Amino acid sequence: MFYLIYLIEINFIEKERIIITNIIDSYKKIIDYNKLQIENELYNNLNKNINKYEIIFIINKNEIKVLKLKNSKIFEIIKNNINNINNYFKDKNNKIYYIGDIPSIIILEKNNTFYATYLPSYLTESLTKLNKFILESNQINFLKKYIHPVTILSIIFLSFPIFIIAIFISYFIARNITRNIEEIVKAANIISLGNLDYQVEIKSNDEMKDLANNFNIMAHKLKIATQQIKRIERLEAWKSMTEKLAHEIKNPLTPIKLNAERLLYSYDFKQNDFEDILKKSTQIIINETKRLENLVNEFSKFSRLPYPKFEDKNITNTLKELIEFYKTTYPEFKFDIDLPKKEIIISYDEDQIKQALINIINNSIEASANTEKYVKVSLKETSISIIISIQDKGQGIPIEIKDKIFNPYFTTKPKGIGLGLAIAERIILDHNGYIWFETKEDGTYFFIELTKQKWDKNNEI
Repeated sequence: MFYLIYLIEINFIEKERIIITNIIDSYKKIIDYNKLQIENELYNNLNKNINKYEIIFIINKNEIKVLKLKNSKIFEIIKNNINNINNYFKDKNNKIYYIGDIPSIIILEKNNTFYATYLPSYLTESLTKLNKFILESNQINFLKKYIHPVTILSIIFLSFPIFIIAIFISYFIARNITRNIEEIVKAANIISLGNLDYQVEIKSNDEMKDLANNFNIMAHKLKIATQQIKRIERLEAWKSMTEKLAHEIKNPLTPIKLNAERLLYSYDFKQNDFEDILKKSTQIIINETKRLENLVNEFSKFSRLPYPKFEDKNITNTLKELIEFYKTTYPEFKFDIDLPKKEIIISYDEDQIKQALINIINNSIEASANTEKYVKVSLKETSISIIISIQDKGQGIPIEIKDKIFNPYFTTKPKGIGLGLAIAERIILDHNGYIWFETKEDGTYFFIELTKQKWDKNNEI
C-alpha cells in the first residue's frame, strides 16, 4: 500500500510537470509565430513605409551614421549595443537582430542599411509573462523535491483513515489542476492550426484563471494582428497587380498604334505596296489584340476567383485522376506518382486544388521540355497536415528570380502571362495552407501543405 501511494504521487507530479512543459512550449510557439509575422511584415515592407521605423542608420567601423531619427532613446540603446550588432550582422545570412533579454527593439538589415523600431507592446508583455511563468514553474519544481519526504513522514505518523482522506483530496485537487492545464494545451494546439477565435474556458478563481484570461487576450490580439497583416498584404498585392496590368496593357498598344499609323500613311500616299502593308499591319494588330484579350481574361480569372467551398474528400483520388489526365494528354512524358495506400480525407475545394496543381504541373512540363521529360507527384502525411510535392528534372529556378516566382505577371516564357503560380498561391493561401519550392541537384520541387483540420459550413476551422 505504501509503495502504491508513493507511485501515485510520483505519477501526478510527473504528469503535471509534463503538462506545464507543454504549455510553455505552446506559448513559445505562439509567440514565435507572432514574431515571424511581424518580421515578415516589416522586412517585406522595407523602403515602402519608412515612417514605421524609429531610426534608420548605417554602420562604418563601429560608428553609427544616422539617416533618420524619430526617437533619441532608441538611438542611445543601439549605440550601447553597437559592437554586438556589428558582430552579428557580419554574417551575411543574419538579417534580423533583437535587443534585450526580453526583446523590445527589432533591427532589420537590407543592403547594408539598418532599420530599427520597437516591438509591439503586446508581444513584449507576452514574453515578460512567459518568463515570469517559467520562473515560477522552476520555483514550484524546486519545492516539489520536498514533497516525497513529507509524504513518507505523513504515512508513517498519521493514521490510516486520515491518510486515505488526504489521498482523495490530493487526487481531486491534482485532477482539477491538470484538467485546466490540459484545456490550455488543447487551446494552444487549436490556435497553432490557425483557429484564432478559440477561447479557453476555465471554472476557477485562482492563478489558472488569470493564465487562461491572459491566454485569451493574447490570442485575440494575435487574431487582430493577423487580420491587419493580411489586409495590408491584400492591398499591396492589388496595388502591385494594377500597376503591372497597366504596364502589360501598354506593351501591345504601342505596335497597334504604330501599325495603324503606318496603314493610314500608306493609304494617304497611295503607296504601291499598300496591299502587302495592309496584310502585315492588320495581322500584327490582330495578334496584339489577342494578346490583350488573353491578358484581360487571365486577370479576370484571378480577380474573380471565388472563396473555396470546402468538402471532405479523399485527396489521393484527386491526385490519381489528375495524373491519369496528364498521362493521356502528354504521352511523351513519364509521370510517377507516390501516394499512401490508405484514403486520406481532408476538407478542401477539389476544383480549386486541381486548378492550383494544374498550374504547377504545367510549369514543370514546360521546364522539362528540353531536358528529361519527367514529372513526379508525391503525397506525405503528418500528424496535422498533408504535403504534396511536384518534382521535375528541368534546369531549375535561377537564384536571382526566386523571390519573384509567385509575383503576378512575372514570367520567363515568351508567350507567358505570369498569373499561373500567382493563382496557385492564392488558392493555397485561401485553404489556410502553404506553398513553396526548392531547387535541388535532381530538379525543382514545389510543395503544397494543407491542414487536416476539418472546416465547418461557415468555412472556418
